[in-house]
This record gives sequence, structure tokens and C-alpha cells, in this order.
Amino acid sequence: MPDISGSYVISDAGKAAGMLEVSREGMFYRFRAVCPDCGEGPVRLYISSAGREAPIGLLSPESGGWRLERSYSLSALRNMGVGEIEACRLLRGTRVWRGEARPDALFGDRELKEIFAGVSGAMSARAGEELLLAVPSRSGEPFGAMPLFCLGEPSEIDGRPYVVFRFRGGRPAR
Repeated sequence: MPDISGSYVISDAGKAAGMLEVSREGMFYRFRAVCPDCGEGPVRLYISSAGREAPIGLLSPESGGWRLERSYSLSALRNMGVGEIEACRLLRGTRVWRGEARPDALFGDRELKEIFAGVSGAMSARAGEELLLAVPSRSGEPFGAMPLFCLGEPSEIDGRPYVVFRFRGGRPAR
């Protein structure tokens, strides 16, 4: 695993919201985040690494803003899929979205595997028994899951446009 020590800007809906300091302490990395004004909570910090979102923790309101201090072992970070830190961002609310480097691996159905095989930047979440899969909707670019487009719901997640699909029992749900 590369050394991830350093300072990183934390974004909130595409705007700078604070700083994350990462330092190595023996076999652990300590994460210290400070966001002066994050508004309403709960607020969770995620880092992007190798196309995946890794949850770092829940920020707590303290004097001077929101803070988080947490340590992870090298093996825990590897298990979370953390390599180089590409970005840091805040997520709000109770639904936790996880980055999916290979959304096709979520499905057993051959057709769904083929549809999602080339999709990048997807995220997944659970809502009861349903799997939610968010596919980025970028203006001027072809949509990655076009055969299912009419079954999706346009949404905004962390200030970015997505089309969210619902699946129940491995099949599209409405």
C-alpha cells in the first residue's frame, strides 16, 4: 500500500468544506478531519480510492465546526480497498452510497452483467430488500446503462447527477 500521509481537501456537494490530515503512526494511519461549517448532520466522511468509496467515519459537531479523529490499521485499509486517496467528500443523511468499480459483479443475470459491464463511477446502496444502483449521468456523454434508462429515476447525489435503478431479487423493480 502506498504512503497516504498528507493533507486533502474535503468536498461537500462539489465545494471545499474542510481538510483531512492523514498521518502514519506505526502500523496505523490516523485520520483527522475538520469542517468549519457543514450545516446539518449527520455527516459522513468518505474517501475515493481506485474507483471505490471507503467510509472513514461520522463527523461530530464540536466548537469550531465538525470533527473526526479515527485510526485504521494497514490491513483494515487494504480490506476497505484503500490505496491512493483520490478525493475526500462528505455524504449526508442515513443512506450510505458505496462506490462500485465493477457494478456488473452485483448481478447473476447475464443481461444485467452485460449492461453494467462498462459502467464507471457507479454507486450502490441498500433500501430494505432493494439494491439501489446509481449510474452517473454526464451531460454530453453517452449513458452507460442505456437499455435500462427508462426504468431509472433521475437523482442528485452529493450535488452530482445520477440515474438510480432499483433491483429486488436481482431483477429491476419499480
